[in-house]
Amino acid sequence: MNEDELEITNENFNEYFHDVRKCAPQKGEVMVCYAARAEFVEGREKLHMIHLLQKDGKIEAAMQVMRKLLFASEKDAFRVPKEILQDLISGMTEEEVLRKPYPYTVEMFFYTKPEYMPKNDPHWSQITLLNLDDFLASKEKSDKTVAELLEKEDAEQEDTEQQGRIL
Repeated sequence: MNEDELEITNENFNEYFHDVRKCAPQKGEVMVCYAARAEFVEGREKLHMIHLLQKDGKIEAAMQVMRKLLFASEKDAFRVPKEILQDLISGMTEEEVLRKPYPYTVEMFFYTKPEYMPKNDPHWSQITLLNLDDFLASKEKSDKTVAELLEKEDAEQEDTEQQGRIL
């Protein structure tokens, strides 16, 4: 199947795109970023954030909610909780803040083969990682060295156990 025939759907997306938070890059893969505008609207996460900001004063935790759960850009992970807090301080009720949409940029990062990245789509961009192939090659070599050391250690352990039985 050539790349013109390849169809990536919701069902097979994870076969082609690997979340950088959960997966290590494989040889030949590149890092790509999906970015789009979104709105932080009424819901459980927003209510949780209001409580973090209003009752607990946990600004860093609110930023983590934006970054890790809602995939906000670094800038917006700081800006949105700040705006929510400013609205609360200015006298808006919790209900008003819940109903107010807060726009932000979603950023999601994946490893994939270059040919799988959507072409001519403004939401997708490739991120250049310097020496990624060198890093993967050195990691592979390091993994082999560790495996050899563990095998040698196991063999020495067996020899010691056998000598103990002979005595």
